[in-house]
Amino acid sequence: PLAALAAAAPAGGAALARAGPAAGAAAGMALRPTNGVEGVADAAPEAAAAAAAAAASVAGVGAGATPDVPSLVGRSKELLKARRPAEAVDVLWPAILAAPREDSGPLRFQCALALHMQSQHAASAELLKQVIELEPSFAEAHLCLAQVYTALGRAAEAEAALDEAATLRPEIAGWVQAQRASLSPPEGAGAAGGAEARGRGGERGAE
Repeated sequence: PLAALAAAAPAGGAALARAGPAAGAAAGMALRPTNGVEGVADAAPEAAAAAAAAAASVAGVGAGATPDVPSLVGRSKELLKARRPAEAVDVLWPAILAAPREDSGPLRFQCALALHMQSQHAASAELLKQVIELEPSFAEAHLCLAQVYTALGRAAEAEAALDEAATLRPEIAGWVQAQRASLSPPEGAGAAGGAEARGRGGERGAE
């Protein structure tokens, strides 16, 4: 599902609906998210300043200018569709640091998809929460966050994210309900499983 979303244009409002043509490949940076890092897109001021200068080169704009968000989003979509998430992060991460925060939602969303594809789920979740902060009505971000929370084993938070997506897009409520059901074991399964495990333990003890 995330790979499909990566190839589709974000549809979460004005800031997240600006997907453009692909840009050229970009060089990577040392400042990249790694699994377990919190506040992943909020670097220290000194690091952010250095990153902004590098991002100007990555985005093909002059110093002090803002990155070309639609082109970078388009390029990242191509890379994710080709299953090259590490390269997508190299393209997106410097631009996230250089772009005005209010304009960075599409970059953060694409980067979150790339990180999830690399199993950097904690960092992906941080970025998705930032996207939702910027664009609360972007249902796809809530859906992706639910999948990331599922990968992290945080079922209750995954269910809450699914519920929020269904509130924003009532037409997917049935699908969301099915997804919620898959997050929870059948009623009584936990107790039955525990009893079975205790039984096996008793058998081993008897031996």
